Amino acid sequence: MTPTVSGGTVTWNLPDLRLFDVRQFRLNVQAVGGDLGDLLPISLALSSAEPDLTPDNNTATVQVMLARTVYLPQMNKR
Repeated sequence: MTPTVSGGTVTWNLPDLRLFDVRQFRLNVQAVGGDLGDLLPISLALSSAEPDLTPDNNTATVQVMLARTVYLPQMNKR
């Protein structure tokens, strides 16, 4: 899927789902600029062309802290 980007908003048009279908997706972001330790807000909103009985559960907001990723080697004991 190719998203539409407008300023700080990224929009995907997802495929149709049937009633009670469950899907998951992962959003990976990379910050350009900013300092380590800065908190950046990320908001997610889902909408549908069909009526929604519970629209209150269609949004989420989190804060992501800029941090340096460190991968440590794995040691296996025999």
